[in-house]
Amino acid sequence: LSDNMAGASDRETRSDVSKKKNPADFALWKAAKPNEPTWKSPWGEGRPGWHIECSAMIEKTLGPNIDIHGGGMDLTFPHHENELAQSTAANCACGVNHGGGDARDGKKRLVEPFVKYWVHNGFVKVDSEKMSKSLGNFFTIREVTEKYHPLALRWMLLGTHYRAPINYTQRALEEASDRLFYAYQTLADAKNAANVAVTEAAEKEKNAKNAKPQPPAGIAAEAIALAAETRKSVAAALADDLNTPACLAALSSPLKTLNDLVSTKKGKKAIGRASALVDLTNAVEDALFRVGMPTTGAESVEEGSPKNDDDVYEDALEELRALALTRAGLTSADVDSYVARREEARLAKDFETSDAIRDELKSKGVALMDGAAGAGTAWRPCAVESE
Repeated sequence: LSDNMAGASDRETRSDVSKKKNPADFALWKAAKPNEPTWKSPWGEGRPGWHIECSAMIEKTLGPNIDIHGGGMDLTFPHHENELAQSTAANCACGVNHGGGDARDGKKRLVEPFVKYWVHNGFVKVDSEKMSKSLGNFFTIREVTEKYHPLALRWMLLGTHYRAPINYTQRALEEASDRLFYAYQTLADAKNAANVAVTEAAEKEKNAKNAKPQPPAGIAAEAIALAAETRKSVAAALADDLNTPACLAALSSPLKTLNDLVSTKKGKKAIGRASALVDLTNAVEDALFRVGMPTTGAESVEEGSPKNDDDVYEDALEELRALALTRAGLTSADVDSYVARREEARLAKDFETSDAIRDELKSKGVALMDGAAGAGTAWRPCAVESE
């Protein structure tokens, strides 16, 4: 309550407060002070109060009513509440004569709110502390993107509701980068598998001639149903005050199912696999596009814009790998050397050394993935475990 007391901000003196009809009133016009710009007014020389400046700029530029008004959560009170009060009074259409007709110029106004949606964003904290130069935890986006992909930073930000404070940590960024790689790798694999499956399905249908088409079954039928459910969940999340964390959470099951369709035995043999891959991939891409993540889906191509690059996933994946090597202080040749030494240890049945090499790379953010016999070992970025 003390924070809301008149004069608590120290922006005005007890003398200022005593001149008000009510201590809680805010200033529309401030009397002239030495060395400050002033304008003439019916109340003498002075200048606009802080709150009236914004109301005046909005009305002059956008009109008496606007759709969205943004700002930091610290501006909710008193700035935005006072701005709302004065703009509503100035453009009132309640029919009561406030001293100047229905409105200050005697004209009727539309009965609409001054602002339809107030959008207040939370603050950024670094390791649970306020970001500031004095604490030495201040950095720029340019510095962050020297080691992490811009889309990884975007994914991390989307993981917190815009009204809530966001706690920036190295671990959070590592996990966001890892999740982005997983999502894009899954979509790239699913798109490739879908192209092959669609071609095979068309060829099979052509050769079958009069055979009755079989409806999707098993995991394919589940995937098609999941695609419809995902679209509904994403739409509901974004309609709920842009709940981007819920939107991203809704993609966990679809991404897992896509991986099952691509790589598991039951997925590869599922009747209706082609349709399932296409439907579920489109649902995931549509969700990502709606929160500003680049995709190759048809939904991501806006009217009048050039067609999206089909290699957007591969390009991003390659950039994510390169940045992971930068953070690890390694080169591709270094990783190849690790892989070769590990393979030698495995052939010699020295599994202790083999595991040690794998664990050393993982601690640097490089995860090794052994393929089927003869397929060799690949690698992907991974989140570095906190110490």
